[in-house]
Amino acid sequence: MDAERAVIAQTIANVVRDALISQAPKSRRQSPERSETENAPVPNQFKPEEIGFFDPELDQGLGDGDIISIGKELWMRNVFVFIQRIKDVTALKGSEVVRTNLPTCLRGAAQRWYSDELNDRDKITLSRWYTALAKRFRENPMVATRKLNEVRYTRQDIRNGVTPGSYIARVS
Repeated sequence: MDAERAVIAQTIANVVRDALISQAPKSRRQSPERSETENAPVPNQFKPEEIGFFDPELDQGLGDGDIISIGKELWMRNVFVFIQRIKDVTALKGSEVVRTNLPTCLRGAAQRWYSDELNDRDKITLSRWYTALAKRFRENPMVATRKLNEVRYTRQDIRNGVTPGSYIARVS
């Protein structure tokens, strides 16, 4: 399914690129006199800010929760939130572009993991990335169970306007 999406996304990107090139003024179109390097298609642009930055050990003093805005940047502590962001951007940019640039989104402990622990085989596809990220950075099941047992969604929460989504965020 991911391979099909990637092919579709790449096809759409190529069609859009070709349409933009054909609409550009003749002076800006590629000419036969230019070198092959100049005529090479421009790869899809990707900025790490489009996904955000993942640092599972991000300082708690910067804010509570799994997702924190620092200036214009989105920072994530929760690996599953980060994986979902990757999937969202992949649907727009294509898996190859995202996979190739994904290391630029890692910070702190995640960057050290990528540099020191992640093997080349797990870097081949995004599905391998997802598995490796989740395996390495998921919360310890004992800690998750304790958190689940400590947090309750009560009638008082409902009266106080606490949404079920907020409750889930406290648990995760």
